[in-house]
Amino acid sequence: MHTQSPPSSLDDLARALSLLDREGGLLRTVIDAIPDLVFFKDEAGRYLGCNRAFEAYAGMPEARLIGRTDAEIFPSVVADAYVMRDRQVVTAGVPMRNEEWVVYPDNRRVLLDTLKTPFKDRNGLLGLIGISRDVTAQKQVEDALRRSQTELEHAQAVAQTGSWCFDLISGQLEWSAEARRIFGVNGKAPLDHDAFIEAVHPEDLLRVDQAWQAALSGAPYDVQHRIRVAGRLCWIRMRAEFQRDASGRMATAIGTVQDITEQKLIEERLQQAAAVFENTAEGVLITDVDHRIVAVNQAFTRITGYDADEVLGETPERLQSVRGTPPFHEDMWKQVAESGHWQGEVWGRRKAGEAFPLLLTLSLVRDAEGFITHFVGLFSDISRMKETEARLQHLAHFDALTALPNRVLLNLRLEHAVERVRRSGKMLAVLFMDIDRFKNVNDSLGHPAGDALLVEIAGRLRGRIRAEDTLARLGGDEFVILLDRIQRPADVATFAQEIIDLMNQPFRLANGQEVFVGASIGIAMYPQDTEEHLQLVRNADAALYEAKAGGRNTYRFYTEELTRAAQERLALEAALRRALERNELVVHYQPVVSVATGHMIAVEALVRWNHPQEGLVSPLRFVPVAEDTGLIIPLGAWVLRAACRQGRRWLDSGRLLSVAVNLSSRQFADDNLVDMVRETLAETDFPARLLTLELTESTIMTRPDQAIEMLGRLKALGVKLSIDDFGTGYSSLAYLKRFPVDTLKIDRSFVADIVDDEDDRMIVAAVVVMARQLRLNVIAEGVENADQFDYLNRIGCAACQGYLFGKPVPADELPPD
Repeated sequence: MHTQSPPSSLDDLARALSLLDREGGLLRTVIDAIPDLVFFKDEAGRYLGCNRAFEAYAGMPEARLIGRTDAEIFPSVVADAYVMRDRQVVTAGVPMRNEEWVVYPDNRRVLLDTLKTPFKDRNGLLGLIGISRDVTAQKQVEDALRRSQTELEHAQAVAQTGSWCFDLISGQLEWSAEARRIFGVNGKAPLDHDAFIEAVHPEDLLRVDQAWQAALSGAPYDVQHRIRVAGRLCWIRMRAEFQRDASGRMATAIGTVQDITEQKLIEERLQQAAAVFENTAEGVLITDVDHRIVAVNQAFTRITGYDADEVLGETPERLQSVRGTPPFHEDMWKQVAESGHWQGEVWGRRKAGEAFPLLLTLSLVRDAEGFITHFVGLFSDISRMKETEARLQHLAHFDALTALPNRVLLNLRLEHAVERVRRSGKMLAVLFMDIDRFKNVNDSLGHPAGDALLVEIAGRLRGRIRAEDTLARLGGDEFVILLDRIQRPADVATFAQEIIDLMNQPFRLANGQEVFVGASIGIAMYPQDTEEHLQLVRNADAALYEAKAGGRNTYRFYTEELTRAAQERLALEAALRRALERNELVVHYQPVVSVATGHMIAVEALVRWNHPQEGLVSPLRFVPVAEDTGLIIPLGAWVLRAACRQGRRWLDSGRLLSVAVNLSSRQFADDNLVDMVRETLAETDFPARLLTLELTESTIMTRPDQAIEMLGRLKALGVKLSIDDFGTGYSSLAYLKRFPVDTLKIDRSFVADIVDDEDDRMIVAAVVVMARQLRLNVIAEGVENADQFDYLNRIGCAACQGYLFGKPVPADELPPD
C-alpha cells in the first residue's frame, strides 16, 4: 500500500491519480489520504466520487454526493461558475486551473487552487478529475513577505538609509534598493566589494580599511567617508554587524549606508530621475532658468531626430512647429510659472521639418530655498493616436463605400450652415437626389456592380460641387447636396438641371460594362421653406417624391412657385442659347449728342433679342441670365463684332460716328478679352479710336489694382474707355486719376431730378467740374426733357444721351446727323 506524502504540484497529483486508477485498487486509499480536495465527475457534471477532504468542503458524505450536480449542492452563483468551467474542460479536452475563495460549512474562508483535468474511463466514457488545494496559508505568507519587503523598502526610502549584506566567504555583496540609490547604481548592475573600494575617495581608503579590519576583530563598524558616485563626491555613513558561522568563522556582514550630504542628496535625486528618464519611452528635455537646453534623453533623439549636441544650449523654440502661435506658448509658460506645471497637446517639428503632434508635460524644479533651477519637459509622439482618432472619426462621419459624408456629418454641417446663412442673410438649398433605374443595375449585374456604380456617381458629383458645398450619401442610391450661401433659387434650378444632365451621361464600370441611369431631385430652400435644419432634408425628400411622380429624370422644389420660376428661367436660358445660334439677336443704337452743337457725335450699341414668338425681349430679362450662365462672353463678343461692322459701314458711307459697347463684369474678368477686342478690330477693319468700351463703376472697383492693369492693356489697343453709371459706386479720386479712362457717364438716377432736386444738381455739377479738372469727357444719361438739357448746357456738360434725342433703334432707323 502506498503511503507516501501527496505530490507537491497539482499537475503531478493529477498524473499520479490517473496512474493509480490504471493500477486499480489503490485509488480509494490514496485519495482519502490526500489533504487536497479530490472529486470525479462524468460528462454531464454529475459526481462520481470524492475524497474525505471534499466531503468536508461539501458538507455531506460521498454517498449523498454521487449522482448529484453542483446546482443541487452549492448556491446558484457558485454552481453556475463550476458548471461553466466543467463544460470548458470537457469540451476543449484540456486542463483548466483557477483560484477562488470558498466558505466551508464551518464558516472558514479558504483560498483554493483548483485543477480540473479531462479523462476517459475503461469504458471510454468522458469525465473529469478535480483537485483543489488550500493555498490560504501560502498566499498569506507570500503577501506578508511582499508587504514586509515593500514596507522595508518604503521605510528605507523614508529614512534615506539603505542596507547591504556582504558574504565574507564568497565575496558576494548584495544591496537594497535604497543603498543602490545612494551609490548611484541602477537596475541590476553589479556592485561587488572591489567596486565599493574603488568608489571610496583615495584619501579615505586607509580609514575605511582600518575600520573594516577592526570590525573583523570584533569592533563595531561605524565609519563616515566620502565616495565617488558618477563622478561626484558624497558623504556617507556606513554601519554594520558581523555574524559567524557554525565553525566560528566570521561569515557575514550586514550593514546600513546613509547619505548624509543634504545638498548632494538633491543632486542624487536629480541623477536618479535623469537615469529613469533616459530609459523611458517619452522624450525628455531639461532647460535652465533661461530656457536653454542642458540635457535630453535618447527618446528625445529618436522622436525629434536631433542629437544632443545639436540642441544643447538652444531654446525649445527650435522644436516649435509653425502651427503653434506665440500667444499660445506665452500662456503655456505663464501657467508653468504660476502653477508649477502645464500639460497639453502641442505641435512639434522634427529635424527633417515634419510637423507632428505631441503630448507635453512641463514642470519646474526648485532648490531647497525655493528658487527655480530647471524646467523639465516630458513629451510623447501621439501621431499614431491622432491617426487612429482620425480613422475612427472618419468611420463615424463618412460613408464606407464612397467616402462621402454620412447622415450624421450632413446634419452637423447643415446645422452650422443654417446658423451661418442666418447671420449673412443669404440662402441655402438642400437637394435630395435618387438614382433612377439603379435597381435595374443591381438586379441585372449584381451588387458589386451596383457598388462600383455608386462610387463612380460619387466621383462625378464630387467633381461638380464647390469647395464650400457638401455632398453626402444617406444610404442605398440616395445622395444629398447642400449648397451653401446661394444668391437665388434660379441658381439652384440651373445646378439641379446640370446634375441631371451629368447623371444622364453613360457610366463605364471597371469591367468595361457601360450603364445608363438618371436622377430625380427634390429641392428645399432655407429660409423660404423652413428655418429648422432637419426639416429641410424632410422637405427635400417630399419634393423628390413629387419629382418621381412627375416622370423621373427631373427636379421639383418643395414649393410649386419656385419650381415654376426655375423652369421658366431654364427655358429662357435654353432659348437664349438657341438665339445665339439662330441669329435672333439684334443691335440697336442710341444717339449721343453734343450739348454745344446738338449734333450726334456717337452712338451706344445695345443688344436686343427678337424672339420669334414673343417679339422683342427686354434686356432686363435675358442679360442677367446671360451673366449667370456665362453666355455673356459669346453674346458680348457677338455684340462687339456687330457694332464694329456697323461702324465700318457708316464710315464707308462718309458718316463719322464713335460707337460705344458695354462690357460686363464677366467679360472684364475674362483673360481672352484683350485678344478678342484686337481680333474684332482687325476682322472688321474698324478704327480703334472710334470704339469706346464702357464699364460700370462697380466692375472696375471690385478689384481696382487688377482693373488698372486690364484697362492699360485695352488702352494700348487704341480704344477709348468710359465709366458707365458713374456716381452709383464707390470710386475714390485716388483710383479715378489712376484709371486710363476717357469719359465719365453720369448715371440717369442723378439726371432725372436735376430740375427739381438741389442735391442732384450739385452732384451733377460736381462731377462735371471734377471731370474737367481730370481732363475727362462727360456724358449725361437719361436726358428726357429740354429743362434737363438746358441745365446741363449751363454747367458745361459735354454730351447727352436719352429719349430727348432718340430711343435705341436699328441702324437703318437712326436719324441723320
